[in-house]
Amino acid sequence: MTEATGEQWGRRFEAGVGARIRALREARGLSTTALADGMTRLGVPVNQSTMSKYERGVIGIGLAQLTAAAVVLETSPAVLLVDLEADEVEVAPGRFAGVVDAVEWWAGRQTLPAAAYSLEHAVGPLVLLRQRAELLAVAVRLAGVNDEVADAAQAHVPKVDAQLAAHRWQPAVGDDA
Repeated sequence: MTEATGEQWGRRFEAGVGARIRALREARGLSTTALADGMTRLGVPVNQSTMSKYERGVIGIGLAQLTAAAVVLETSPAVLLVDLEADEVEVAPGRFAGVVDAVEWWAGRQTLPAAAYSLEHAVGPLVLLRQRAELLAVAVRLAGVNDEVADAAQAHVPKVDAQLAAHRWQPAVGDDA
């Protein structure tokens, strides 16, 4: 991996975090000024212009700012770090994880595999069954605690079910089986 590739990933990652902050802020009915003011009241001074730059991915957000934004937005920092709508997330340059694995990794509940992997390259239905079970477990464990992550996990179950259905053997045309 080249340094440029790492920088490109960093810009994509920061832009994604900014977009998720903006989407959640808008869903909460807050302006960039209100979000910045809330963060400042927490002791993490941010002005509206800087908040706007974070959201547009013009500049990267620091950990203190990310944490303060999560507090003001009443969510988990993991919700801002991981695209809960994605099937997989590039957690580092060239390193992919399923969305549940990424959230669990950010939360410190598990490590990532040594090699990069992708759902498209998952080996057989056993991996998908494991992922389905983990999604359901996360949904149950976080229901009422962090409904955004719980709902996102539950929403991914039909996607995994579709992938499982694709793994089922179907007889070829003319096959007597």
